[in-house]
Amino acid sequence: MRKLFLAAVFILLFSVSAHADNLYLLSITDNVILDIVKDNIDHAHGAIGGKFIVFIDEKQNTILNNAGVEMQFLAGDCLPEDYCLIREEFDRTGKSAVSIPSIYEIPGGQIARLEENSYSILEREGYLMTPLAEKNTPFFYNPPSIAMPMSEDFPTDTLAALINTDSLFSYVQQLENFYTRFTPSDSCKRARDWIINKLTSFGYTDIQTQFFLATREFQGVINEPAYNVICTKTGYEKPDNWLIISGHYDSYSGSEVYGAAPGADDNAAGAAAMLELARIFRNVDFRKSIMFVAFGAEEQGRVGSEFMAQGIYEDAVDLELVINFDVIAYESDTIPSISLSATPDYLYANLFVEAAERLTDLMIWSMSTYPVSDNTSFYDYGYYTIMPWESHLTPYYHSAFDLSSTINPGFMTKIVKMSTAAISVIDKSADPVICDLYDIGDGHSLRVVWDSCFANYSYDVLYGTSEGVPTDTLDIPDGQCTIDITGLTEGLNYYVSVVPYPEGGYPPLYLEISSEKPLSTPRQPTGVDAEPVQGGILISWNENPELDINHYKLFRTYRGSNWILYEENLTGTEHIDSGVVSGQEYTYYISAIDNDDNESVNSPTVSSIPAFFDMGVLIADETQTGGDNPTELIQRIYFQYMMGDIPFDVIMIDSAYDAISRARAGQYNPIIWIDDDDCNHVLSGSLDTLEWYFRFDTDFMLSGWKTIYTITGQNYFYSGDYFYDNFGISYIAQNSLYDFTGATGGSGWPDLQIRPDAPGAGRMPFIDIFSAAPNAEIILTFNSASSNHFYNGKPVGVAYDTHHGKRIVLGFPVYYLTDESIQALMARVFEYFAEESVLYGDVNGDWGINILDVTYLINYLYKGGPAPTDMNNGDPNGSCAVNILDVTYLISYLYKGGPEPLEGCVI
Repeated sequence: MRKLFLAAVFILLFSVSAHADNLYLLSITDNVILDIVKDNIDHAHGAIGGKFIVFIDEKQNTILNNAGVEMQFLAGDCLPEDYCLIREEFDRTGKSAVSIPSIYEIPGGQIARLEENSYSILEREGYLMTPLAEKNTPFFYNPPSIAMPMSEDFPTDTLAALINTDSLFSYVQQLENFYTRFTPSDSCKRARDWIINKLTSFGYTDIQTQFFLATREFQGVINEPAYNVICTKTGYEKPDNWLIISGHYDSYSGSEVYGAAPGADDNAAGAAAMLELARIFRNVDFRKSIMFVAFGAEEQGRVGSEFMAQGIYEDAVDLELVINFDVIAYESDTIPSISLSATPDYLYANLFVEAAERLTDLMIWSMSTYPVSDNTSFYDYGYYTIMPWESHLTPYYHSAFDLSSTINPGFMTKIVKMSTAAISVIDKSADPVICDLYDIGDGHSLRVVWDSCFANYSYDVLYGTSEGVPTDTLDIPDGQCTIDITGLTEGLNYYVSVVPYPEGGYPPLYLEISSEKPLSTPRQPTGVDAEPVQGGILISWNENPELDINHYKLFRTYRGSNWILYEENLTGTEHIDSGVVSGQEYTYYISAIDNDDNESVNSPTVSSIPAFFDMGVLIADETQTGGDNPTELIQRIYFQYMMGDIPFDVIMIDSAYDAISRARAGQYNPIIWIDDDDCNHVLSGSLDTLEWYFRFDTDFMLSGWKTIYTITGQNYFYSGDYFYDNFGISYIAQNSLYDFTGATGGSGWPDLQIRPDAPGAGRMPFIDIFSAAPNAEIILTFNSASSNHFYNGKPVGVAYDTHHGKRIVLGFPVYYLTDESIQALMARVFEYFAEESVLYGDVNGDWGINILDVTYLINYLYKGGPAPTDMNNGDPNGSCAVNILDVTYLISYLYKGGPEPLEGCVI
């Protein structure tokens, strides 16, 4: 049957249709929802109007809907690369009417599916189109907040008087004199160096250039080297709390990209504002730290700011606010009007408005919560930003006529003075306090607790039954960071904020709002989960927020049985059910009981299967069906031939969302993962489950065609990396040539040959090659049809004895091996899995050799500690006795390059 089957089927695995999902807008309303979303979706494809753009499948949709996540359906059966996020740079008067086929639209932003010829038209009209496939936006949650009333005392306004109109105009002219600051031009780099020299002349020493590539193909620019200039001023009290003051320094002048692009208003003016603020703040003590930033490649799609925002997010920098300047110098009439972009809401806007009213005759023409320039990049990572800009955009925008002769230096000065006063207040203002609320459980009291509690601060607690409208105030005694609010109405939602008042400073500019209800009956338990453990099931749940919870009850059922009260006095938040049998699914729910014996509503039910690892072989079949790939039936026939007389079960893994569960994995040993197609590699979705599986005494084999390479690319791995620790590989590369004809075995592993009817006429491409980590073994090497010395003889198979399970990783598909090869390979695999595994020198039995084994042995020898789990493992020098010489032997091996531990001979 096998030979007839092979003669009838010629399979090429190079074309499979992409997996399409549905497009939604998703809202994150609290931290619980945030955690649920993060557990089910890797990232968003941008944000718009405070909502996240996501592509999800039906399984994810069901999970999120059941969890109460708010989602708005936009389109079905679609791919991220088919849609764009479209943003206007500025609301310009007089631009052409352009029809955009939007599926969602708010002021300043749209989601649309565009024809290719639409891109250049929209680009000319000042729109920026970013394919959703390029957007990798993290999920975040900004809690509800309310702006505080402004103080009547602003001694820091005196700094605004230091702003010098001549200085601002001089900076604009000098940047204009570079002729063009178009990103690829040499003069743009000279402008960058001029900014660095100017900051140095002010006395700053911590100045750096941040290199990046302008990779987005926009305005004819792609993969061009570009730079941000970053100058830092460290705060004396809160050095880790940062403000960014920024403006981009590059310019653009329409279709004649290498022609004159003086960019006086766009955006020498914004860069000049940043420089002038750096000048006057140089010798002023600031509590918080400041980054003065000149962004590069803004005109190519805000690439420089996007690069920096991503780095700040990944480094978990405490960034309070970005103040960005762009087009701030053109005044279109006698009314000095400006607009404010304040994202994601108006918490800082009032501060700028009131500063404008106190110090200038500026009028706020409009305020919006959509970003329009480099602030967009930071908005996409959840940071607060604000940007003042001229209400009526210069008619010389993106042209050779954007000259200093067309701007109003006095108008620009007013904007910078307003910003100076606002920034000074921000620096002197206390940070908002986030408080936790706990239900005392009597139906009329809540406890307020906050961590940010300082001796030189006083505090008030504000509360009420409408969000953002506090009606009651409690004064907090000095040094106290908690208070009980009593006399409340049961079942009403109360909104609570804590107001800190620093000595010699301003209160916070806005308040964080927490909410909770006082109840006399416990709430329904949340976060209930059931996960397999060896020989049992771990049931866990969140601690109820009421302070009078006494205990929890656990109820259980399984197929064919009635619900029973299984445990009735649980005081923690987890329990291991060890009264289980292999292969049986068990279902549970929890209820909470308070001190008055009130009982909550039952939690949602959860189910799992215990992990006994006793049901034999599981084949995880990732090979996709359809197109040129083998059908599911053909794969099953192949697996039967491959496994011979060994019984096995099969699970289909068609996407990352079909990830193997712990409940399924915990029933089997070994697991054999087969990924024998050339596309749609989805191992990544199961890595967490497999890492759990590897903690037990289990065996695993991976056969994959680009499987790991798809996740990592060409890469080195080190201790602590997933593939180093779990698979014993320290390097991965790939030979994309049609060159692989088979593999040469070593250490008892068979030679393997590829069938002549395999892709490439038996010379297969895209084969992964490895380097083995220490203690891993190379078992198969690459046979190159061309004798290519870069690949011939390189490892394509690695075996790794972790001493609590064996791992085999192959960089090629097994489906195309000859009959003799696949039979010989699988015979050796199961022989290897059956071999005894002992880790000599593992004194404490934790399946590792480290300093813990040394201390364990010393405790046993000299402090009456427990004996080694295996006395022979306590004899690493093989002397047939356990003594101090074994301690020094282990230390020499671990830290001095001494010989490996030997098999002991004590008993």
